[in-house]
Amino acid sequence: MSLRDLLVDPAAFFAPDARGRDLGPAFAAVLLAALVVTGAAGAMLYVASTSITGTVTVDNPERPPDWVCSDDSPMENDSVFEDGCNQPKTLDRDAGALFWNVASGQLPILFVGLLLLWPILGVGLHVLTALGGGEGSFTRTLAVTGWGFVPTAIAGVVGAAAVSAVLAGKTFQLSNPDAFVREFRAVFGGTLGALLLVLRLGTTAWQVAIWGYGLERLRHVSRAAGFTAAGIVAGLLFLLSL
Repeated sequence: MSLRDLLVDPAAFFAPDARGRDLGPAFAAVLLAALVVTGAAGAMLYVASTSITGTVTVDNPERPPDWVCSDDSPMENDSVFEDGCNQPKTLDRDAGALFWNVASGQLPILFVGLLLLWPILGVGLHVLTALGGGEGSFTRTLAVTGWGFVPTAIAGVVGAAAVSAVLAGKTFQLSNPDAFVREFRAVFGGTLGALLLVLRLGTTAWQVAIWGYGLERLRHVSRAAGFTAAGIVAGLLFLLSL
């Protein structure tokens, strides 16, 4: 068993004497894929944050709410709130730094979400192959499902690199929201958008091949049934990614 087989000959990858049938290596593949995709997304978001210029007005978190600082509030003259009420209601923050602060906070959710997606996809593949007369344990279906995350990791790195390369030469000024939207759409609606779509389609086709051959070998279904189940699950995943 080798990752080269996974790329060029998935049927051989799931041969009876290959470790592609084992759950442990498949889990390692999912874990590594989740780390790679999360890291690639983080790098891309950081590059995007450096491309955003301008300031954003936000509420001052150090200032008490207006009802505390109002003239008729019983707390208005309380020494606990007196200094806070003297602070400005809003602050100007660097737009790029604020974007990174918010976006980076979503990275742990992405990582956990990818791990949770593994058994969810596995259930879908297991149920669909069961309808086609599939045999074998759910752990074998999970093993097949896990190896399908390898294309996701590779596509994540390639996609993040492409987006980062384009954004590195761009500047998005938030002082003019209309211009910002136009520039953003121009970047992702042109060649880059087409490239990302082709990359996603290629990833889906690769997943279908891995899952289709894997289900045929490990779930003992016909090739047509294996590829049908793989196509349905991968197709739904593709639509959700849009």
